[in-house]
Amino acid sequence: MTPMNAPVVAAIPPQTVAAAGSATSGWVAANTAETWIARCLGGALGSPTSVTFTLQQATDSSGTSAKALGSQSVVLTTNSTYGDIQDVTERLDVANGFTYVAVKVAVVGGTGALVAASLHAADQRYSGTSV
Repeated sequence: MTPMNAPVVAAIPPQTVAAAGSATSGWVAANTAETWIARCLGGALGSPTSVTFTLQQATDSSGTSAKALGSQSVVLTTNSTYGDIQDVTERLDVANGFTYVAVKVAVVGGTGALVAASLHAADQRYSGTSV
């Protein structure tokens, strides 16, 4: 599955994120899809800048107790590059109440970076119960 075949359900709109800054998309109920794909874009990156994108999980739609979903990430260090992260709902820490997903970008070093990301819901499903 590619992001092109899956609808966008949340995004980090194009923006400049300062050095040592971060941005997170809106939080989406994880029970709406089986697979999550984040398309991560880096535009002008200040030098030397490292931009790291990760999928995150949280216990509610405001991002409470947010933490990484799995260990995958996309690290960009070159202008005008992109990468994808893909993970599955079954990796959520549901035993501890984690039922929401989002994409997060963190910028380290340099003078900041122009970034954007989209979160895609692949293998969509409807479930009247929580994950």
